Amino acid sequence: MLDSLSGELDLLNEIIVVDNASSKPQVELLETYLKENQSFSEIVKLDKQTVNRGYFPGLNAGLALLQKNADQFVIVGNNDLLFENKFFSKLGQMAFGSDVMAVSPSVVTVDGVRQNPSMSNKPSRFRRSFYKLYYSNYYVGRLLLRLWRMMGLGAPSRKQADNVPRPIFIGIGAIYILTPTFFERHRNLEYPLFLYGEEAFLSKQIYGSGGVIWFEPALQVVHMESVSTSKLPSKEKYRLTQKSYALYRGYYE
Repeated sequence: MLDSLSGELDLLNEIIVVDNASSKPQVELLETYLKENQSFSEIVKLDKQTVNRGYFPGLNAGLALLQKNADQFVIVGNNDLLFENKFFSKLGQMAFGSDVMAVSPSVVTVDGVRQNPSMSNKPSRFRRSFYKLYYSNYYVGRLLLRLWRMMGLGAPSRKQADNVPRPIFIGIGAIYILTPTFFERHRNLEYPLFLYGEEAFLSKQIYGSGGVIWFEPALQVVHMESVSTSKLPSKEKYRLTQKSYALYRGYYE
């Protein structure tokens, strides 16, 4: 990810890298990279966590270290993103409505899947019925997910770019651009768990305080993951997503 930022470092005030208790060789690899790339040395801060706090809790640790200015955007996201050329130049020239608290850019995976908007609107009754059955039992869920994808309704089938900027219900959690309006009303990302369901909780936080999430296709990042149709959730991942869904499902209605 850092390499994709190098062309526009003059537009960035600071970069916080939160290490969620990675292995010692991984941390040393990052530290070596920063030493060998002096252009990052003045703006990159490495925050080493002693335990893996999870995704949003880790992002909150980074937010606590930022020297935020009232008129600046704050980008939070994964470490497996590549920013398109002139991403920050384009962002700096954009103006959003006073109710926009988060901007979701276009996100495309390495195998061409378009991950944003994750949900343009609240899920339909049919989709909510699917979720209810899916989270009723792990093996039922695996079968339903296979059928869902065979019907062309799963995320891996989304190869067509959406080029309409607009408010959306949920953006993919891999990246959000938090606006000054967000920080006028919130200090951090409200999230009660370790992993999964972060997007739903952020949507509830933003819309619950009178804001919106804005999809902006003119901004694009590459998400360095493969959304293969052969991938099915492990029991542990299923358990974590099930636990998360039990907390936010009422927000979908």
